[in-house]
Amino acid sequence: MRAVVWTGYGKIEVLDVPKPAPQANEVLVRVSAACFCKTDIGMIDRGILGIAPPVIVGHEVSGTVEAMGSSVQGLAPGQLVALEPPVPCRRCDICREGLTHMCPNTLHIGAHTPGGMAEYICIDYRNAHPVPDGLPATAAALAEPFAVCLHAWARAGGVAGKTAVVIGDGPFGIIAARMARRSGAAQVLLFGHHANRMALAEPYGVQVFDSRRVDPGEQILQATGGYGAHALVDTSGAAPVLERVPHWLRPRGVMVAFTPPAAPVPMDLELIHFKEIVIAGACRSLNLFPEALRAMHEDAARTEALVTHRLSIEDAARGFELITRNKEQTVKAAIVF
Repeated sequence: MRAVVWTGYGKIEVLDVPKPAPQANEVLVRVSAACFCKTDIGMIDRGILGIAPPVIVGHEVSGTVEAMGSSVQGLAPGQLVALEPPVPCRRCDICREGLTHMCPNTLHIGAHTPGGMAEYICIDYRNAHPVPDGLPATAAALAEPFAVCLHAWARAGGVAGKTAVVIGDGPFGIIAARMARRSGAAQVLLFGHHANRMALAEPYGVQVFDSRRVDPGEQILQATGGYGAHALVDTSGAAPVLERVPHWLRPRGVMVAFTPPAAPVPMDLELIHFKEIVIAGACRSLNLFPEALRAMHEDAARTEALVTHRLSIEDAARGFELITRNKEQTVKAAIVF
């Protein structure tokens, strides 16, 4: 089969590799679509978490079940599924505590194990989630981004009836804003600087602002009568922004650290103390793939429209280039089989 393989730092190749065979608890999935993610670029360029090449990349994946191991339950051949990338051991203390997304023994597809930028992939059947009828396969490949955005608002303690702020207008920022409205936020403010991207959030009643033209802090305080937002999700990872966030939150407001910052972030702990600000991390998602797929299905056409570029596997290098150097026109790019 053909696969996109990370063969060395800064290097990927499209190679012929053996087709995998499912173990007892695995399904063999014929890949329909695999989206490109900036996390993949970070791994390819410099490596992360001690992972070394060669690895088949790709972790935002959908496809159809082609074969099943002897222990698989609840799935059938021909079924369209979306794949949840982190595969926990389900045996350790952390898993038994219910935090399977934090399992220290996680095997993440496209990193620790072969990923989905290939014609076929094997994965634990419990990580293969049935896709609702009417949600196209290309859209279903976005289930992981939707799930982690839902998780971010859950880490904020929910936003129903509250003011929610999103920093960054990349794919995660757009989806996070959309999910905040779906979760019942009274108002959602999105700050970015790509008009075409922010326009994708506006149909959901999201207020969008060009952060190059307005001061986010002033805009947030103005929108909240001077009190500040209840919750803010940062998808930028920009240290100068993160440093200011406690000033933009009301007492007991929550800052969700969604994207790891590129540099150390100084924090005014005195302000955090007196305002009882909460800083919450959000990494991966916990039991939210079914909910993510329902949310995507509710507006399937706009979900699929987030995939602005569809490529063949032989054109994989262009996909990574599109999401890094063509942000004005690109939201998500995907290899579609």
